[in-house]
Amino acid sequence: MDLKKINKIVWWIPFRSIRDKFRWMLIKYYDLEIFDERSEKRFLELYNTFMDKNEELRDNRFEMKWEYRILNLYDNTVTTEINLYKTLYITWISRILSEIKPKKHVDIASHFVNVILPISAFVDIDFYDIRPVVPPFEIKGLKCIDGNITNLDIASNSVESISSFSVIEHIGLERYGDPFDPKGDIKAINELVRVTKSGGNIFISLPIASKAIIQYNGHRVYIPSMIIEYFKGCHLKDFKWISENKEIIDDINSVHTENIYWCEGLFWFVKD
Repeated sequence: MDLKKINKIVWWIPFRSIRDKFRWMLIKYYDLEIFDERSEKRFLELYNTFMDKNEELRDNRFEMKWEYRILNLYDNTVTTEINLYKTLYITWISRILSEIKPKKHVDIASHFVNVILPISAFVDIDFYDIRPVVPPFEIKGLKCIDGNITNLDIASNSVESISSFSVIEHIGLERYGDPFDPKGDIKAINELVRVTKSGGNIFISLPIASKAIIQYNGHRVYIPSMIIEYFKGCHLKDFKWISENKEIIDDINSVHTENIYWCEGLFWFVKD
């Protein structure tokens, strides 16, 4: 049973509201579309628009059939959504790198599109990931390397600038195919410190709150003081976090507060 046959079955029902409900029952029965209840109304709105306006939309230029559809049910929003955390850390590190101007930056497994590509526009990057990234085309100054954050093939004390955003909290929880390791996050931090040269910069982000918990198998959530303790041989140069009111707290002393709302914390360490 396809939608065309369903339409032939229901066309004789005189009232549109009843016709639409009956059509929807058949669609669900024959599993033509899988939507939750919230989607039903929007789906019917789009289908009715298609039926009412398809001739006009064709505009004598396009072939338009219902089976060609790609339904985007919830893009009609009042404002454009922005991922607050990702926006914060990419603007944060971009400004810092543009100021310190490292000859090369190393990143370990941060988001390729939201972090690596924007940074690669103005600084050369070696990008390591346990799940190798293969760009669809060559990007000048960007080198993608297969690597594990707990065992990096990088010489000790050699890196001027390194980052790892929204990564450390996952290590050892098996979410991304990495082996189970309760100390995986600490091993990752130790590797970041090991490869960084004296005076070099380390940028990380991870979930922080007033209570340390594990949300298995998603991630760990840290108390900021834990991170300070783990980065032995480094001093904290900058710290930012986002309050419950979506305000950016730009105060390095706030790293010691006990009232941190669950959010993404940004840490900039300099190796002694």
